Amino acid sequence: LLADIASLERPDLQAKKEALVVSIAEGRKTIQELEDTVLRLLAESSGNILDDEQLINTLDSSKKISKKTEESVRGAEVTSKEIDISREEYRPVATRGSILYFVVADFATIDPMYQFSLQYFKQVFCNTVSTSEPNDDLKVRLQILLDECLKSMFINICRALFEKHKTLFGFLIAVGILRKRADIADDEWAYFLKAAISTDDLPDAGAAAEWIEPRAWAMVLAADAEMPAFSGLRTSVTNESAAWRKFFESDSPQTAQLPGAWEGKATHFQRLLVVKAFRPEKVAFASSEFVGNAIGASYKEPPPFDLMSTYQDSACKVPIVFVLTSGADPTQYLLQLAKSQGYTQVARAACGSRCSHCSRPRRPRPCW
Repeated sequence: LLADIASLERPDLQAKKEALVVSIAEGRKTIQELEDTVLRLLAESSGNILDDEQLINTLDSSKKISKKTEESVRGAEVTSKEIDISREEYRPVATRGSILYFVVADFATIDPMYQFSLQYFKQVFCNTVSTSEPNDDLKVRLQILLDECLKSMFINICRALFEKHKTLFGFLIAVGILRKRADIADDEWAYFLKAAISTDDLPDAGAAAEWIEPRAWAMVLAADAEMPAFSGLRTSVTNESAAWRKFFESDSPQTAQLPGAWEGKATHFQRLLVVKAFRPEKVAFASSEFVGNAIGASYKEPPPFDLMSTYQDSACKVPIVFVLTSGADPTQYLLQLAKSQGYTQVARAACGSRCSHCSRPRRPRPCW
């Protein structure tokens, strides 16, 4: 991805880089050939080598050529490193692309229908880089690329997802970005994925015992023991029982203020973990809030389907395929799109296994 971005953003550097690679390879090949020639002449020489005029001339010529070639190779290597430094400025965009790709690739574990090729991903990614708003300020340009690549990939992939999985896609993107930045620790992510904790032989909850559920108390104890960021949570719940009870009984714990100092020091993801501990039935709502705070409010809800943009992303070899549920019929949308594009007539056919037109022998093309 870094090479793709560099070739699109700085084609001059990419061309120079490729030319230098060839130049360095040819220079090293020349040096090796000269060394081989000298060794061959030495092996074939008989008698006093100082009397071998051809060998002396070859050694002298080889020395001059080798020195000149080595200087050229060293100069090319220095220039190549300078180019690499310039290319590295686009590393954040390539990193963002890799995060998005692995989120997309891993979606196949959710439903085997979600299969996205690397070729398709790179096509969308490179097209976004090419069509995004240009800017001479590199810092501004990088931010534009980061935002546009995220937006474009979110919209394109959501087209192919079932409605129930679209919010999950946004959540996994947000988690992937924050984990890469080390804003979400591995132990915090492991805690979020924890399914259940045993409630046997729990220690006394003190003043909180009259309202806190055993499952919630077990989750509090696990958070206090397993995550440094939550050290002291157990003591806080018992000492500030009234404030935590108010949070526990809140109708919207995902937006409620955390008791005491936790409101100021907890990250957005840590707030989500608190909701998971006390009110697991609100995790879906809290996840939506987390996504909005992490990557933007526009990613909290799936984007509306836009047939025009889908059509613009298609091609003669990239058709649009609708996977429909019972009762869904996009025909009117397709006819409106065709009309807007100047097509007055659209061929429609329902072809099944017994379609006489399609099954007719030697017909040049099917009737669809």
